[in-house]
Parts: sequence; C-alpha cells; structure tokens
Amino acid sequence: MKVEVRWSVEEEVMLISAQDVILSDAESVREFKEAIISALRARNEKVPLVICIDGMTIRPCAAQLYGEAAREIVSYATAFARYGKPGTVQMVIAAEAMRNHLNPNIFDNRAEAVRYVRAARAK
Repeated sequence: MKVEVRWSVEEEVMLISAQDVILSDAESVREFKEAIISALRARNEKVPLVICIDGMTIRPCAAQLYGEAAREIVSYATAFARYGKPGTVQMVIAAEAMRNHLNPNIFDNRAEAVRYVRAARAK
C-alpha cells in the first residue's frame, strides 16, 4: 500500500493518490486513513482535498469502514473531490457517501476535481 499526500502549489490543493491500495479489513482501512490524516494534521489548517481513486480497491466487507474513514478525512477539508475511473470503487464511494451524509464529488479527471474544490472554497 502506498498513499501519497502532497500540497500542489500551482493548484493550491492537497493531492492524495493511492497505489496498490486494497481496503479489505479494519487494519487496511486504518493504515490508509492514518497515512492521510497524519499529513493533514501536519498542515495545521483545513485544506481543499483532491483524491485520486485510481489504484484503489475497496472490498465490500470494508465499505462501511471506508465510509467512516472518509468522513473523518474530509473533516480536515475546506472542500473535497475525488477523481478516477474504477467503476466499482465509484459505486462503493457513492453508497458510503450517502450513508455518511456526504456528497460523493466524483469526477472523471483531476482538472475537473480541482475546479470543483476551488469553486467550492470560493463560496
């Protein structure tokens, strides 16, 4: 599992990307969440988040745990959006977003996601 969290100076957003992330149980979800939250805490302010879901798999048995982790992650955000193509992951995210009273904010590409968080932040 590799999770990268970095600030994009050009776009003025925190970018999160995942490689070979398979969320299949409580431990994998905890590891994923902590990798992100530790970087967000170090920033010491709420930031706009743009999350790439390419490279992620969320097993059905971990979907609810992922939803709870996502709710905690976005509590560090001024706005958030996700982008990527994994259709099954998009469906899990949409279902868990509804369960956790969040909008899924899933876009096809990074540019659309960045535009969304920048516009949401401006409101």
